Amino acid sequence: MEKKNLNKLLFAFITSFIFITICSKNSFLYPMNDWGDINCFFTVGRSLLDGKVLYRDIYEQKGPLLYFIYALLAAISKTSFFSIYILEVITFAFFLFYGSKCIQLYIEDNMYSYFGMIILAFITAISKPFVHGGSVEEMMLFMQMYSIYVFLKFIKKEEQPNKRECFTIGVFCACAFWIKYLACSFYVGLVLYILYAYCYKKKDYKTLIISIIYFLFGFCLITLIPIVYFVYTNAFVDLFTVYFYNNLFLYSSKIALWTSIPYVIIKNIKSYFFVFLILGFIYLYLYKWKERYFISFLFALTFVLTYASGKIHFIYYCLVLFPFSIFGVIYLLKILSTMKKNKIVLVILSLLLCISPYFISGNTYLMKYKKTELPQYKFAKIMKDADSKTMLYFGYLDNGFYYTSQLTPTCKYFCGLNIPLQDLKDTQTEYVEDGKVDFVITDNKTLKDYEVKDTKYKLVSKETFPFEGSEYTYYLYQLKK
Repeated sequence: MEKKNLNKLLFAFITSFIFITICSKNSFLYPMNDWGDINCFFTVGRSLLDGKVLYRDIYEQKGPLLYFIYALLAAISKTSFFSIYILEVITFAFFLFYGSKCIQLYIEDNMYSYFGMIILAFITAISKPFVHGGSVEEMMLFMQMYSIYVFLKFIKKEEQPNKRECFTIGVFCACAFWIKYLACSFYVGLVLYILYAYCYKKKDYKTLIISIIYFLFGFCLITLIPIVYFVYTNAFVDLFTVYFYNNLFLYSSKIALWTSIPYVIIKNIKSYFFVFLILGFIYLYLYKWKERYFISFLFALTFVLTYASGKIHFIYYCLVLFPFSIFGVIYLLKILSTMKKNKIVLVILSLLLCISPYFISGNTYLMKYKKTELPQYKFAKIMKDADSKTMLYFGYLDNGFYYTSQLTPTCKYFCGLNIPLQDLKDTQTEYVEDGKVDFVITDNKTLKDYEVKDTKYKLVSKETFPFEGSEYTYYLYQLKK
């Protein structure tokens, strides 16, 4: 790697460290990450290390590759989010690095690509779609930005994607498919453009075939991981049922796709991301860059296929659109490059952008709390004092109670999920009504509110704590002796 790229990569890591440390709840500055998604991933990862078979013994709806990654992270540290934080810093750094390489395709002065990384980090890390840090969409941002860079080179400089780049994009597409296949929408756009470019524009079928071979090689290499696992565990039926059938036919909603557009606009219209996204498309069409049609097509396809499930209320879905804001960053940098004394302006803005997340991020409120003040640690102490071996989080996503208690789920449906699965409700109800676990935890609803017979349990603790701008009330039930 050239020295200038090494310097950029180092700067990307420093920038990533600053913004992830301040804005992500996985950071060592926070007592814990109390987001349900992250905790579910971590619980499944720990369960795999304890010998449970994915989907058959423990149920979660994301792709198997995600849980294999979390099993590795749990192997590094089961009792902290540090390994997740390190992975987050690394992936975010490469997102910024390839963003800077995109910038340099438009602005030769290296100084602006460095400042561009800070802007990109700022608009991403403080945004609402960033949520609590460590989302699947966030971890895959660098894959998208890398792919955009490769295709911009192809269109702007006519540098055809080489074998290594085709292989890498194939790997990234497979990662998306086996983590959350909705994320493949972006790669569908890339494949369609390659077919158009080589079949219609260049009529270069030989290069097309070679590109496809290397893409498929990368895709198949990653695909071997889940295939080998499910062959070894004899759980292919569970894989098909949970990851494919249930997600396609139970997880999706009947909300019309056209309603997604105003919803996403309303939710993001006040965000910096939305401003830069609009600026970016203005820039592409104002200067009539020849890549404008490709970017427009890729953006539209990514949006449509991502929101085709109708799950518009999950704000973090929008994060897949963030790499397209790089063109707005480029436009701003173009404007700044025309100003006098712009170096002084860039230094001042850089300092402000690096400091301000502490004051404007939606997550930093949690920094002021100690572990002992959180319901998760209070309940964990009660369960530990009672020498508890089993618990069940009833009704909805676990906000970190398995993590703080370090208990491995005994129930396949260890918490509620965003899926109307009758077997989940019936199994959890059976566990409570038959008294199969020592402790049961609910949030914002009591067991009676769920219309579950709670005669075998007594309420031993109740805690209220802020989460996502609301007050959450957690209830801890203990099995009667």
